[in-house]
Amino acid sequence: MKVNIVRVFIFLCAGLAVLTFAGCASVEPEVAEPVEPAVIEEVPEPEPPAEEPVEGEPEDFVVTQEIYEKTFDDVEVLIDRLNTIIRNENFEEWNQYLTREYREHYSDPAVLREISDDLRKKYRYELRLRSLRDYFLYIVVGSREEATLDKIEFIDENHLLAYSIVNDTPVILYYLANDGEGWKIALWQ
Repeated sequence: MKVNIVRVFIFLCAGLAVLTFAGCASVEPEVAEPVEPAVIEEVPEPEPPAEEPVEGEPEDFVVTQEIYEKTFDDVEVLIDRLNTIIRNENFEEWNQYLTREYREHYSDPAVLREISDDLRKKYRYELRLRSLRDYFLYIVVGSREEATLDKIEFIDENHLLAYSIVNDTPVILYYLANDGEGWKIALWQ
């Protein structure tokens, strides 16, 4: 009897399996028609139009290593000279190293009044600048007597920025212009 029960059990299991699989709809896979690969044409990127200098716009000024080194040496000598002049508080000699625009700007009573007002607001420093000489003695002497040149940056052939590095930060010492006779302290354009 035990054998019959095992056979019946096996028969029932087999029957259930057949019924389960028979109840599932069989689906034949669809065969897609072959598709030809798409042809991708490489379209060359259009070249940017040649830039023509705009009238009145300066072209990029390229500095060779030789020009940079020569100019750096010249500016370093100038700054050493200016340091001596400033340390000695020699206004007349300092004045010779200024461009006309710089001299006119820092001689302007409105500019001197604005600087004086800023000093009062920021530092509570009561000082009334009345002349370029005052500007030199009270502003320049205290801030530039020990300037060191660390790098220069050309703006164009006749203008550059002279920098000192302070706490890993470049600080502009002077904006300089070459007037044909040499580098002079200029008004930042």
